[in-house]
Amino acid sequence: MVDTTFRRNRRLPRLRTAILSVVVIASSSCTSPPSKSAADYVGEYVFYPHGQSPGESADILILKKNSAAVEMRFSKESGEIATTDRTWRLRETSEGPVLSIGNLGHPVELIRDEIRLGIGADFGTYYEKVR
Repeated sequence: MVDTTFRRNRRLPRLRTAILSVVVIASSSCTSPPSKSAADYVGEYVFYPHGQSPGESADILILKKNSAAVEMRFSKESGEIATTDRTWRLRETSEGPVLSIGNLGHPVELIRDEIRLGIGADFGTYYEKVR
């Protein structure tokens, strides 16, 4: 009887460790509320998913402190780089923060400390902050 009790008690720490691991993994993949400070969005963004054509969207987006935005588009055919200067601002809406660049609004999402700016109605394509 002592032997089976000992074996059962040895399993408890393993079970606790397994449960704790699942909780940590699940919480790390959750989204957090995005920042409401415009300064947190200054930086460089890259179009995702890689390999998909950005179409009318820029390949690279740079947001500057002075509310200037630079959109960079690369032409695979000609090798040319085209840039467009716009202004940007952060707006608070009932659905959360939206980062407006020119006349286009990009919903903001924060996943595991990665800032994503949605393109279009969903987050199938987006800009992700890289620096």
